[in-house]
Order: sequence, then C-alpha cells, then structure tokens
Amino acid sequence: MRFRYLKYIFFTFIATLFLLCIFSIPYVLSIKQIYSNSMEGKKNLEQGVDLIKSQNLKHAIILSQTAEKGFSSATNELQDLKNSFLISRISYLESQCNNLQYLIKTAEILSKAAQQSARIGEELKNILEGNVSSNFFSWTEQEKNKVLKLIYESGPELNGIKANLDLALLNLEKIQNKGLIKLLFKKIEQLKIQLSYSTTIISKIIPIAEIFPALAGYPEQANYLVLFQNSDELRPTGGFLGSYGILKTKNGNIIEFDTDDIYNLDRQAENILSIAPPDAFRKYMGMNKWFIRDANWSPDWPTSAKKIDWFYEQESKFLDKKDSTDIDGVIAITPQFVADLIAIAGTVVINNEEFNQNNFRELLQYKVEKEYAELGLPKHRRKEVIGKILQELKIKLFDLPSERWPEIINVINKNIAEKNILVFFKNIELQKLSENIGIAGEVKKVINSDYLMVVDANLRSLKTDAAMKKNIEYNLEQNNDGLFVQLKVNYKHQGGADWKTSRYRSWTRIYVPLGSKLISAEMNNVKLDDNIEIKNELDKTYFGVFISIEPGSAGSLLLKYKLPDSLLDELIKNKKYNLYIQKQPGNRTGELIVNMNFTEPIQLYSPEEFNIKENNNIQWKSDLMVDKEFKIRIK
Repeated sequence: MRFRYLKYIFFTFIATLFLLCIFSIPYVLSIKQIYSNSMEGKKNLEQGVDLIKSQNLKHAIILSQTAEKGFSSATNELQDLKNSFLISRISYLESQCNNLQYLIKTAEILSKAAQQSARIGEELKNILEGNVSSNFFSWTEQEKNKVLKLIYESGPELNGIKANLDLALLNLEKIQNKGLIKLLFKKIEQLKIQLSYSTTIISKIIPIAEIFPALAGYPEQANYLVLFQNSDELRPTGGFLGSYGILKTKNGNIIEFDTDDIYNLDRQAENILSIAPPDAFRKYMGMNKWFIRDANWSPDWPTSAKKIDWFYEQESKFLDKKDSTDIDGVIAITPQFVADLIAIAGTVVINNEEFNQNNFRELLQYKVEKEYAELGLPKHRRKEVIGKILQELKIKLFDLPSERWPEIINVINKNIAEKNILVFFKNIELQKLSENIGIAGEVKKVINSDYLMVVDANLRSLKTDAAMKKNIEYNLEQNNDGLFVQLKVNYKHQGGADWKTSRYRSWTRIYVPLGSKLISAEMNNVKLDDNIEIKNELDKTYFGVFISIEPGSAGSLLLKYKLPDSLLDELIKNKKYNLYIQKQPGNRTGELIVNMNFTEPIQLYSPEEFNIKENNNIQWKSDLMVDKEFKIRIK
C-alpha cells in the first residue's frame, strides 16, 4: 500500500514537471529572443558610438538605427512576457521584468540620441566636405553661412537629444537594486553619472547654439558696444571702463571692430551733458557730473548695461564722426579673458613688443598709463595699442586649426564662470538665453535662501586692486531668537606708492537678503555708527560703507546682522538652509571661509569637499573665483 502511494506521488511529480516544461517552452523561447535582440542591439550601439568618435557618421546613423530596432523588438517581446499568465501572477518575476524593461528601454532611447547626434555631425561634415581640418579663414562665405544656418536651426534637434537623455536617466532611476539586476547595478550607477554629465553639457550647448548666430551676425548683421573693464581698478561689474569699441559682425565675419579711449567719448559731451552722479561719486570723488566711464555702478550687469547704452546714445551724438549704428547689445570683458586667449593663440607682437599671457596686464597698463607720455604721444591716442592687440589676436585665433577649437571653448567657459565675460542683449529672448548660460551677470534672484555679495568700487585709487589681498569670513549662528550672521571682510594692501598704486579707497556694498537687520558695523574695531548706508535694491538689502587702507597695512570690515525670519521658518519647517554667495566680477577674493552652527544636528550637506563637520557645526574653506552655493539639511 505504501509503495503504491509513493508510486502515485512519483508519477504525479513527473507529470507535473513535464507539464511545466511544456508550458515553459514559450517563456524560454521568448527570453532567448529578448536576449538575442538586446545583445545584437548592444553590439550595434557600441559600434555606432565608436564610428561617431571616428567621424564615420553615415555608417554610425545606420548602426544606431539598427540598434534602436533591436532594442525596440526586445522591449515589445518583454512586454508580451510580462502580460503572460505565469509572469503577471508572480510579483517577483514581474519586478525583474520591469527592471529589465527599464534597462532595455534606456538603450533604445540612447540609440535614438546617437542617431540625432550623428545626423547633425553628418550635415556639418557635408557642408565642410574637404575643408574639415582647415582654419576659419579658409571657409568660403557660403560655408560660413551654411554652418551658421545649421546652428541657428539646430535648436529642436538639440532639445530632442536632451529630452532623450533626460528620459534615459529617468528610466535608470526606476531600476530597483534587487534580484539579478544586482550584478549590473554598479555599471548602471556609472551610466547614471555619465548621463547626468551629458545632460549638463548639452543644457549649456543649447542656449550657446541659439546665441552664437546672433553674436556672429546671422541671419542679420549684429552691432555690439564692447567695453574693456580694468579689474585692477575695480568697479561693481568688473572694473573701470577704460576703453570701448563697436563690434559689427555679419555671417560669421567681423566686418568692423574699432576701439578707442572712453575718455575721448566723454570729452565730446563734458560741456553739454549734465547728469547727476551717484552719491558715492559726489561724496568721495568730488564729481558733479556723470559720464559713460562710470556708468557701471550697479553690480547687476543688465542694469548697468542699459545705463551704459543710454550714455553711449547720448554722448555719441557729439562725436566728430557720428556713428548711427543701432546697438543690439553690450559686452564687457576683463584683461584676464584676453590673457587666456593669448595663452592659446601664442605671443602677440606689436611694434616689436611681445605680449604674452604672463605680462599682458602689466605691460598694457604701463603703455596706456605711462609710456605714451614718455614717447610724446597725445593723450587721446594712448590706447590705440589695445585695438592693435585685439586685431592681431583675432587673426591668430581664427588661423588655428579646427582641432584646437575645443581649447578656445574651454577658455570661454572658464571665463564665463569667473565672470570675465558679461553680455546684455536688447532682444528679450536672447537675454533669457544669456541668463541660462551664465553670461548675463545679473544679481541672482534666490527663493527661501540666504544670500551674500560683497561689491567693492575703487574710487580714485589708481590700479591698486592689483595689490590688494582679500578674503571673506562668513559665520552663521542659530539661536532661539533667529539666524544671525557675523561677516568679516579682510583687506591687505601689499603694494607701495607709485604711478599705479596708492591708498586703497573703496565704496563697499554688502548685499544680503531683503529685510535683513543690521546690528553693528565696525572697521578696524572702530564703530561706524552713522557712517553706513542701508538701502534696498535689486530685491536685496545692502549695507554700504567707505573704507580706506594705507599701503603696507591691513583692515577688516566687520558686520553683524540678523537674517529675515522667513529663513528661520524655512529651517524649522522644512529642515533646510541654503546660502548663495555671488562673486563680484573682477574681484579676486583669495579665500572664503563659511562657518555654520545650528541648534540641531546636520544630516546632509553640499558641497562635500573643503569641509569640516562636527555634529551641529560645519565649515567650508574655498576661494570665490566662481559663485558658490551651500546647502544644509538638519535632522
């Protein structure tokens, strides 16, 4: 009897196993097909990417299309498998299929992005067929026009690539680290990082692609007022406006770029215009009239650019040769940007004198401030050398082979981040794009965030900023009454008294969140009392004070103030505190120390580098070459 039961159980087990094998055949075949399509797609995608790198773009497009079809077939097969009787009723198997589907769908999307990229590259290659490695000057007018047209019209394609990269990243974020996917999860995390980096890059490329044609004079001629800001004589937007020029571009060509001493422009209007200057100019420089050379008084570049444009329109009426050109925008650059371009282009030789990356600032300054008089040149001609340098630099840069253009792009990106290039467009859409790129130079609008911007303005101190060493210490303290800040701005005068250096005199404004309340202000341990100005502008509150530092000495400006209660509410309710510290263009702040102390332990913080953390306290040490943002989350 017992044997008969065992025999019955055995045959039942065999029969069940046989039936499972029969029912599993479609699943096995389906999985095999999914695997086959996925691996073939992977092979084609990898080969397609390699072909893009080697500029075999036509075949790259074909392989990427084939890869997309393979991944698409695998996705459809997988969806059918998920809908099957067995898989849909076992949650573990269904979750594994979901993970696999997200992964394959990511590969399908990336195949499509590769096609889009290769198509743009192929179109560019066709335009410049036989001329790919040549320099800019070798391009024909027709080639320049076609390239600018391609860039001008590439917005939708570039946005499509970004949308696909964003979608691919979204799919990867949905993958759960469990089951078989654990074997691939490390590589998936690496892919996430690569995709995040790629989306960041293309986010910058898109507005640049939309702005570049306008700067290059396509589809219509463009005219820009260009200002050269001397950061050794610091002013709110980067430096004193010593020289200017009118830049005219058309279809990628610089058809005119004449520069001149800005005093020559002001001189024509000095007995005609009578515009009252800002109070600091009147009080500390004895000025009773305002001209274009001092028009960049607002640290907000769009505000200053509009004022500069207005002054140019008024003053240019009195030029001997009236230029009736309509200005499309205002561009400001500092000497550092020019020095960095010289580093790429090579030494510029003017009248047997060599200008290189290391001597450019000092040698140019000597020529326009002192040597002209030694040579007996009239004062109105002292800055002619600037135009000659720029003309020679333009030729050397345009003569570089195309494989060196990435170096120029890297220098431009670096100087944009460091605010050595500021651009204002009168066209509203272009101006919005310039903000996205980071070249608009606007005072940042922050929401539910702390904010700081220290703005120095050299007032009749020659080129003394070159001799000044500056650092900032920012200390935040939370207590039962609110959030309190102790800000210390340290100045050290490392120069002497000569033709370019004197006592340092600055009207310094400290921009903080709107509604902040000043508690006390000291300069070198001496209370300032009524000698501090408190005003609201640019959606901020600022504390303004005049400082003076003798050669060889140091000074410290110490401010204590209370932040608005809304920031305390944000900390208590949402457990977060943000601080945005904005760099003043042209200001070379050597060290930035940020110290924060809260009543609750710190849970998360950013950035992770340059910090020392102890429970409720955190400190960062860095520089202020670019804007810095600090984020805290408390328990």
